[in-house]
Amino acid sequence: HTQRKSHQQPMQPSATGQYPSPPSKRPKLEHPTSFPSVAAALSSNSTSQSKTASSTPATTATNTIKTAATTTMTTTPSSLSVTPTPSFASTTKNSTNNNSSITTTNTALNGKAGVCAIDVQAVEFNWRQPWQRLSQVGGSGTGFVIDGHRILTNAHVVDAAVDVRVRLLGSAKKYKANVWIQAPDVDLAILTLDNPEEEQAFFYDKQDPSKSIALQFSDMLPSLQERVQVCGFPTGGKTICVTEGVVSRIDVRSVSVDTRVNALSIQIDAAINSGNSGGPVFDNSGKVAGVAFQKMADKSSDNIGYIIAASTVRAFLSRCHDAKQQAAITAAAAQPPPPQQQQQVE
Repeated sequence: HTQRKSHQQPMQPSATGQYPSPPSKRPKLEHPTSFPSVAAALSSNSTSQSKTASSTPATTATNTIKTAATTTMTTTPSSLSVTPTPSFASTTKNSTNNNSSITTTNTALNGKAGVCAIDVQAVEFNWRQPWQRLSQVGGSGTGFVIDGHRILTNAHVVDAAVDVRVRLLGSAKKYKANVWIQAPDVDLAILTLDNPEEEQAFFYDKQDPSKSIALQFSDMLPSLQERVQVCGFPTGGKTICVTEGVVSRIDVRSVSVDTRVNALSIQIDAAINSGNSGGPVFDNSGKVAGVAFQKMADKSSDNIGYIIAASTVRAFLSRCHDAKQQAAITAAAAQPPPPQQQQQVE
């Protein structure tokens, strides 16, 4: 508020030689947000405002100050700048976003029925003495069900495996599996069950036998800062473990022991520990955005994990399909012709 100087006569001492009492200080106006009925004052007309101002001390539009010389000064405050209160629409929007994030997380975790634990017994060769093998060692990893009654995992999980067992979430039964295709260049492998009669019990839902538990791959790369969930069976327990993080980087780097082979990989800050290798990483749509395979164990780095992008996985599966067709053609060509055709040839 602009202060106004009052034209007052200089104070003179009285007959007794005493000066009159000093003028009283100007009263402070309350903050606009502390007015009891700001919304009503804004919506009412000027007549109702003046009436309300004269009846309510806290909202007086005119302040009267009496000085010692009985001079009256009238000040009118400037227009009030009222801070708008938050609307219910914004609150409802935030609440909706929170609920949607919870729903997205639940949708992403619906695919955990297709995640399985893999127990491996491996015997590696002694490269210094190729005619001998090293002692048998045990390991574990994670895999998940894909189309075609197959299980996808990392190649290093089943490397040099002599016995592979898979177990679904919530089941104590372990199914014997075989390594069908192994691709160390992209660190991916496909497993199949040893007994085809067990495929119905393993690859289909227990509640709905006609529904497959195979997971679907995402058609697009996740964006930076997009939330992802890593599912697997890492060390520290026997049940499934779910960690959540965001996409930190999308880059081309080595995904195999051979550092000369590079592929598209995604860096995330979700925890990836021993046993998570081969597990699916879900995006916001609930589809598989990649396969967890590596983390940086450098002491100077924290929360750096890598997953193989879904586009690389689809290229690998396409190669496997072509290889299967080529193998079927080769096997058919290697079979001897029927006896009738042999006689015709002769």
